[in-house]
Amino acid sequence: MSLRSLLDPSYWFGFPPALSSRAYFVALAVFAAFVILGLAARILDQKSTGALGKKLWKRLARLGLLWGLLGLVLFFFRVERVPFFGLRLWWGLWLAGVIAHSGRIIWYFQKRVPQIAAEQARREEIEKYLPGKN
Repeated sequence: MSLRSLLDPSYWFGFPPALSSRAYFVALAVFAAFVILGLAARILDQKSTGALGKKLWKRLARLGLLWGLLGLVLFFFRVERVPFFGLRLWWGLWLAGVIAHSGRIIWYFQKRVPQIAAEQARREEIEKYLPGKN
């Protein structure tokens, strides 16, 4: 396969040939790993006590379960050779979705969490001078 074929619409909208046994097991392992990651993150989310830890595990659980199960559905359609849902286009969209979802999680914990922590520290600094719960 050359990179030029990626620009050809018939590559994305044509039905791909059957998977080899090695590609079959690799794809199945990747999707199963996503689902296992999601289930493990769900368990760690319930055991976590910190607010940031809960948010991290909840987001990772959503990433793993959503994209793992969607990948398994696409894999099923590919193996069963369903004409529309077995197209390569769906695999490209799946990969773009995984990258975008992972990017949002990374962005949140690199950019947004420090802003939230600074805002919370500022609020606590102000509240210690206000009358109220002592």
